Amino acid sequence: MKKGPRLFEKYMQKKLAFVFILIALALFTLGIVAARISYNDNEEYARIVLAQQDYDSRTIEAQRGNITDRYGTILATNEVYYTLILDPGVMLSKDEYYRTSVAALVEVFGCDEADLRAAIESNPDSHYIRYMNYLSGDQVDAFEARRSEINTAAADTNSLNQVKGVWFETNYKRVYPYGSLACNVLGFASADGEVGTYGIEQYYNDMLVGTDGREYGYLSDVSNVERVTVEPTNGYTICSTIDTVIQQAVETQIANYQQSVGADMIACIVMDPYTSEVLAMATSRPYDLNNPSDVSAYYTQAQLDAMSPEEYVNALTAVWKNYCITETYEPGSTAKVFTTSAAIEEGLVNPGGWSMNCDGGENFPGNVRVNCHLHSGHGTVNAYQALAYSCNDAMMYMARLCGTEVLTRYLQNFGLGMKTGIDLPGEERGIVWDPEYITDLTLCTNSFGQNYNVTMIQMAAAYCALINGGNYYTPHVVNRILDADGNLVRNIQPELVRQVISPETSAFMREALLQAVQYGTGKSAQMAGYNVAGKSGTAQKYPREENNYLISFAGFVPYDDPQVLVYTIMDVPHVDDQSVGGYATLLARDIIASIVDHLGIYPDDAEAAAAAAAQAAAEAANAEAAANSTDGYDTEAGLYEGGNDNDSYSQIDSQEVSAENDEGPAVDDQ
Repeated sequence: MKKGPRLFEKYMQKKLAFVFILIALALFTLGIVAARISYNDNEEYARIVLAQQDYDSRTIEAQRGNITDRYGTILATNEVYYTLILDPGVMLSKDEYYRTSVAALVEVFGCDEADLRAAIESNPDSHYIRYMNYLSGDQVDAFEARRSEINTAAADTNSLNQVKGVWFETNYKRVYPYGSLACNVLGFASADGEVGTYGIEQYYNDMLVGTDGREYGYLSDVSNVERVTVEPTNGYTICSTIDTVIQQAVETQIANYQQSVGADMIACIVMDPYTSEVLAMATSRPYDLNNPSDVSAYYTQAQLDAMSPEEYVNALTAVWKNYCITETYEPGSTAKVFTTSAAIEEGLVNPGGWSMNCDGGENFPGNVRVNCHLHSGHGTVNAYQALAYSCNDAMMYMARLCGTEVLTRYLQNFGLGMKTGIDLPGEERGIVWDPEYITDLTLCTNSFGQNYNVTMIQMAAAYCALINGGNYYTPHVVNRILDADGNLVRNIQPELVRQVISPETSAFMREALLQAVQYGTGKSAQMAGYNVAGKSGTAQKYPREENNYLISFAGFVPYDDPQVLVYTIMDVPHVDDQSVGGYATLLARDIIASIVDHLGIYPDDAEAAAAAAAQAAAEAANAEAAANSTDGYDTEAGLYEGGNDNDSYSQIDSQEVSAENDEGPAVDDQ
């Protein structure tokens, strides 16, 4: 009998067996891998599944670090607030949960029920909806008390009428307890504390922000929603060098002078001469750090309404930026100390025996004359008198002795025309010309602080070096950084950059500036019982023909061992004769008088100080009585009491410099 065809040849059977074994091995291997994943990576894959099912994770906000003054007084911190979070997935899982939770929310928070239900029902699969912001702790406590009451009653009766799917996130809002105090130094942060703008808030932003935590949702083995929390790391605390008492005193005095005298800008820096730590820094343009966008104090509503978006941003910037480090100007006669220091340090002027004859000014080619502020001349003056009388002619003589290379080197060594490196954003560098661009005329005008530009922080730091023995330190506004537990992270020591002049030259300068206050151009700074020293300055601004001035004074006390430096400016005073430099001097004097007790600086003559204090108290009482009986009084007259700078009343007598020199008109600097 003939056999039928075989279904599979033998070799085909072997191939099928081989394929079957491969498939079995693959399935076996896949099972092992799945088991390992289930055992080792269960949580990670559960998170993936969770994400696909819309079990959202959430950020746990880190607290931005505090900013304090040098003694720990908090200047910037955070205010806790809460956000109401809804979990529709849980709420809608039981009708009783939904009904009871909505009723509790309406009862405690006064929510609109229709809006609340719409938010829940339109997102039935969500487990995270931010519904209400900026809830207080009292509001949250009230809800939690009501929730506990409802849920306890439900448990006692085995009821499902419970509050479920409602919880609260903790958030932080940046706040400034003292409002506008030290606004130029602090800057401000965004409401969520993530971004700093201006000041310490911007410069140290990376250290202030901290690291946010995270809460991850996942499915447990029994398919319950569980959470894993990674706690946040709060930002560091920044301890500034600011002294709140001194800062308040400075701002008070600036506000007083802005009201009684007025200027386009009044500003002050107070520093420790031996460390260049900034104890106070303020201007006449403060703003509320808790509401920095409110500039209504400087613009009317009509002006604000008429502004384009770009103009509005420019208006905000004009208020926010720190004049003390961002604006440049010609320093005027306060810079004469650097010319004198250079001549003495180079051995070109002997403090004990040098003299020259001031005949009222110097003539230059092109029919240009640069006058001393005393046009008739001071006659023979020595090195002390040259500073005390603020003699332009003597400064020009010293500058020619030095030459352009030497004088420029000393100006730059004192840090003028270059960034100081202060730990604040936005610092400008100013301009000090290289020697190759300096003519004989420019050299002479440079000698008394004209034809180069500086910032306030440059001048203040330079004066610290001038009077502390000759050591230039980098100015700074922060001295310590702490972690959230108060442990020291970084101790910021004073940074010595270079020695600019010798201790002997520095001692001469302190003595000369004492004489400038005792009988020279700084008489307005005299304080009974205290040996105040300092130098005034009056610089005519560009364009010269508009006769606008910036007046300044750099003063310190006590003269032989300076404990504090006060540098003040008034940019375009609102008075008929702007060239009267006494206003800035008087402002510095009043600031010094208001802080010496706090600093523990005792009077050199206790009896004179006591008598002056008694007289001041009597005058204050009389002024108060006068204010109560009249509508006003002559505040300007009071400002002049105590004498004015002798160099503040000269007349300007100058001609245009030739166009090729491009230096503008040469004028008296007072």
